[in-house]
Amino acid sequence: MLLVVSCAAPPKPPAPKLTLVSARFSDLPGWNSDNSAAALAAFVKSCAEFDHRPDTAAVGPTTLGMTAAAWRKPCAAARATPGTDPAARAFFMTQFTPYLAGNNQDTDGL
Repeated sequence: MLLVVSCAAPPKPPAPKLTLVSARFSDLPGWNSDNSAAALAAFVKSCAEFDHRPDTAAVGPTTLGMTAAAWRKPCAAARATPGTDPAARAFFMTQFTPYLAGNNQDTDGL
């Protein structure tokens, strides 16, 4: 019987890094059946937080470079959108681009 053992340490995994890949809304599981009106209501509620921030205030991870000013138009559009699922879906499709988030391109477990 031959036994080969290596003393080399396994390679270290790369440091965590947010990676984003453009996707389509149709790629989102449940996109056409989820309660989009509830998502719109939650989004409008979060807009109240942006209302109190100066335009230059950072929002989200600094690597994305988002500011409160970037949220003014989508928040105004959300407030003007009827609270129905079709209208909410249309709002999200008009105002946002979906991305598949990953850690170094690995989306498993996210």
